[in-house]
Amino acid sequence: MSDSRGNLPGVDLADAEVLVPSTPPHRLAMARLHASDSLRTLDLQAHRVRHPDLGSGAFDVAGSQREVDARLLLVAVGWFHRTCAAAATLSSSTALGDAVEHFERSVIRGRAKEMRDIWEHLDEYLQGVGRLQRSSQDTPLGRPAELAVWSWTGSPGTLGSLTWAGVSVDLDLVLAEAHRLNAVLQSLTLSAVPGGGEKSPAAHD
Repeated sequence: MSDSRGNLPGVDLADAEVLVPSTPPHRLAMARLHASDSLRTLDLQAHRVRHPDLGSGAFDVAGSQREVDARLLLVAVGWFHRTCAAAATLSSSTALGDAVEHFERSVIRGRAKEMRDIWEHLDEYLQGVGRLQRSSQDTPLGRPAELAVWSWTGSPGTLGSLTWAGVSVDLDLVLAEAHRLNAVLQSLTLSAVPGGGEKSPAAHD
């Protein structure tokens, strides 16, 4: 993730002097980089959902490939969210903390986490012992009879909403909110992070 000089790609030269390895600014720089990678993964999966390509031969039905790509999109949402949450802790930024909380309300608690949980623990849900099946809510999610039922709603050119296992996720909203959160993260100045006044050791001849 670094070039041959040990610098993090995408870091402005003005920030370079505060990037002492293992300090909070350095860790924040790594968080920004990994968040960008996760967001690129989201964008890639969104493109694959919008434009399924059966050229690989892995699938013979476009709908099946879209479903799998949507699963991977939601996995990347988890990577992105955890990285941004860590960056908010490192930076002590109120703006980033508020943006992470908004993302959690609109996306993570907006059923993205539940759908990912069912997919990642499908073995438990097939046996009827999944976490959401055992919850106290009136209508448990991920009931065995619903695991084979999924549908898409939306207009051409959009990601639309995916409904599966009793859970609906607006994928267009997920992508838009991820880009909004990333913009806040990338706008942070590394030198403003606690510990950001620490300079790199001067080079010696």
